[in-house]
Amino acid sequence: CLLIFSFSLYFITILYFLFILFSLLLHIENLSEAVKANTSPAGAEKITKEMEELRQAWQRLRQVLLEIQEELQSSLDSESEYSNRCKELWVDLEQLRTLVQNLSSDLESRDGERTKEHMVAQWKTHTGVRNKLIAEEPRVEQLKSRLKELFRFPQDSKSLSDEMLAVVKEYQSVKGRSFRLSSESEMALRQILQDPLYGFSQWSQVVSQVLEASAEVTDFSQIALLLLKNSVQLQERLSLLQVKSDLLSSVFGQEKADDLLQELRGDVRKRELLHSNLLECKNHLQVSRQQQLKILLLYVQTENIAEHESFHDNILNMEKWLMIMRQKLESFRRSNGEWSINNRQALGEFPEKELQLHQTEAQGQTVLARTSDEGKVHIQQDLKRLRETWMSLHTLSLNLYRLEEVRLAEHNYDILSDLLNKPHRNCYNHKYNHVSSFLLQMGCQGPQHLADMEAQRREFEAWLHKENDKLTGILNNQRSLSDKELRIRQNTLKGLHAGVAWGQSQFQKLMAGRRSTSAEEDVELEELRYRWMLYKSKLKEAGDLRGLLKHKVQRENLGLGFLYRVCRVALPLQLLLLALLLLAFLLPMMDEGTSCSLSNNFARSFNIMLRYDGPPPT
Repeated sequence: CLLIFSFSLYFITILYFLFILFSLLLHIENLSEAVKANTSPAGAEKITKEMEELRQAWQRLRQVLLEIQEELQSSLDSESEYSNRCKELWVDLEQLRTLVQNLSSDLESRDGERTKEHMVAQWKTHTGVRNKLIAEEPRVEQLKSRLKELFRFPQDSKSLSDEMLAVVKEYQSVKGRSFRLSSESEMALRQILQDPLYGFSQWSQVVSQVLEASAEVTDFSQIALLLLKNSVQLQERLSLLQVKSDLLSSVFGQEKADDLLQELRGDVRKRELLHSNLLECKNHLQVSRQQQLKILLLYVQTENIAEHESFHDNILNMEKWLMIMRQKLESFRRSNGEWSINNRQALGEFPEKELQLHQTEAQGQTVLARTSDEGKVHIQQDLKRLRETWMSLHTLSLNLYRLEEVRLAEHNYDILSDLLNKPHRNCYNHKYNHVSSFLLQMGCQGPQHLADMEAQRREFEAWLHKENDKLTGILNNQRSLSDKELRIRQNTLKGLHAGVAWGQSQFQKLMAGRRSTSAEEDVELEELRYRWMLYKSKLKEAGDLRGLLKHKVQRENLGLGFLYRVCRVALPLQLLLLALLLLAFLLPMMDEGTSCSLSNNFARSFNIMLRYDGPPPT
């Protein structure tokens, strides 16, 4: 606009200048006519020539000014056209930028549930943006051509060119992103739309395999129920897909959509057939399963009945044996109420029958778990009656045991008294040792003996615990030890080995008195036996420390021997070096009596020899 205003002002100035010159020319012509009237012919002719030259000059100036005016007018028109085109191009670029920005905002991802409806809406949005950008492509090319036309004008179009480049880049970026998002959403939508077909394909394969194997498999009700449930879900999905034929056409194209719809109709018919086959097979197998269940229940009932019968037979046998054994034990009682120990072989049946009693009670617990509440009362009463009968019979057997032990103790006492009265010492020693060993094997059942055995067992347990703690401390210390610590450990191990003999003797004494202990004490002695054997095995493993100490001492001796040999070999060399040093000190003392003349004569003769060119001297 400023340039147009300058051109207009310049054009007006030229017109004003022409007007002034033209007025001045007319004034001069009027003056020349007055002058010619008062001048001679020669002067008038000269004035006429001068006026003619002046008019020609005016015409030339006027022509030049007109040409300048035309050039200015042309420049003004060109500038006006360039300005208008620039304005229009700027407006179109702003419109295109606004459109591209709006479409770019439409492409922004919106988080939401990835449902089929959401995917369809997203695909439509991306496809619509892509189509709009494709439709704007001719407009972009037109803007580019208009910019090229502006390059014909002499004005600088750099700012407009930069703006055009920025808008085109933004357009191309949004266009590429729209194509990418549209392709991704289309692929995702295709997968979602074809997912019912894929699901049906997998389901039909599984159903075919199940139907083929149903002749061999007798129980697949869970699989059949799951497949039937999936069949109902597939029916809903396939039905929904059949309704969306327009969407299939827009996503896959008309030809591919027709193929998919045809495949879909075939899958629907196949699903109905497989569904009916599944129902038929499921019903058939349910009937077969019910029959098998009835057979199984009948078998379990039969087994329970057999278990009950076996249990009752065992109870009857035990009660019968208890009754017979009671009669036998009662027969050992004399008429005066005392017990007789004749026919005591019957007492040997008690351990076996006691084991049978425990088995019967365990069988009773199994039967109780399979019996109703009403039947449990009778079984518990039978078990209680059997246990009471056994305990009363066991009390009778204990009376016989006590009587036998008293008789045995009296007999041993008589033997011991007779032996003590014998005059011969050797015979006394032999018999005494025999009786002592016999008494030790049988076991004295007095309270003093039991107390001694218990004290002895506790003493042995305390000693074993103390020794085991020492051994455990030695075995757990795995760090490197000094010689002193290693010797201490070795001495400790020697002490532990020395105590094994005493411990073994104490343990044998405990085992010898084992027959006089109860069942609970037998368990304790077995545990003590295990601990004692474990202690001896650990002590045997720890015996390798002695070899370790010897190996270390040998290694130290080997190191000392090597050092001794090295010193012995190096001693002559050291003496030789000392001799050489002594000789080096003695040499200056030997040369003190000589002068420097001999050395000088030798040097002079050597110089002459170097300069001598003749034959060698003779």
